Amino acid sequence: MLTVDGADNSETDYDRSPEEWFNDLTDLERDALGRKVDTEMNAIVLAEAGLRRSDLLETVPTYRLPRETFVPAPGQGAIAVTAVDDDVIDQLRDVVDHPRSRIETTTERTVLAELGGGCIAPIGVSAILQGEYVHTRAQVLGPAGEETVEATRDLPVTDHAAAAADFAVDLRERGAADLIEAAEATTTGTGTREDDG
Repeated sequence: MLTVDGADNSETDYDRSPEEWFNDLTDLERDALGRKVDTEMNAIVLAEAGLRRSDLLETVPTYRLPRETFVPAPGQGAIAVTAVDDDVIDQLRDVVDHPRSRIETTTERTVLAELGGGCIAPIGVSAILQGEYVHTRAQVLGPAGEETVEATRDLPVTDHAAAAADFAVDLRERGAADLIEAAEATTTGTGTREDDG
């Protein structure tokens, strides 16, 4: 095979058979591909959907964490579709849009965005559409998980995004912003935002 620079790379992964590729893997890589499960650990938190998809749900002992105590990360199970062409997006939206999921996900993502959190800060937000309200539970933890700011609120479905933003402001004012800042500083090792500026 000739590459753009003219070099002959005939021994690339693309030119080898699956058997040749597999034979070159380390034992660790083979174990990972073979889904060898090491159950010698105290605990591990995994998504149930991932265990089911991997055919491990019946193999590995599990305990389902109660939603009231362990609030999941925002947007769990949601699928986002993007496209460059607006017409394609409109057609896809008409086919795959699920209004209930859109309302719940919008609520969760709005709370997350307004809190200023991302992947680093331990923030859980769960929204469940119930009639005219979106039952929303949020939980923000400190770096060690010992400090918590949490609340539950029923948001009006007719104005769920704005109500979610207001809910996040209340959480911030109750100390969530400080916990998020501390978590980010602990994870990145950069100190507080004021120290960085």
